[in-house]
Amino acid sequence: MSEAAARPLLLFAQGASWEARFQVSSCAAAAAAGGQRVDLAFFFAALGAWVGDRWDAHEPAEVVTPDRLAELAPPLTTLLADGRAAGTLRLYACSASMRYLGLDPAAVQAKVDAIVGWSTFQQLMRGAERVVSF
Repeated sequence: MSEAAARPLLLFAQGASWEARFQVSSCAAAAAAGGQRVDLAFFFAALGAWVGDRWDAHEPAEVVTPDRLAELAPPLTTLLADGRAAGTLRLYACSASMRYLGLDPAAVQAKVDAIVGWSTFQQLMRGAERVVSF
């Protein structure tokens, strides 16, 4: 495996719309399933949805109905479960977002691998093959 291939894909999840959650979950799951290491960082609304157990909530735009989603789409958390179990997907929470949202640190820590600040995110960005923000 080349050095670049061994470097993780770093995903920043900020939005909490169903579409944003679907995009980041699908991207993370596909990369992890392909053997790429993925670091997924939650910020603000996305962090609130993840910690508040709303990541799977069917809140699509009018174009995609909840019935259509129930028929075709698995719960978004299941897309991330295999990568986490295989050790190719790590989840991070932004410490500042956690404080701004008033989230309990213990509740956040129970849902992610680490709670970190911008100095750590800077290190992750330097080591990443690519950084994508959703």
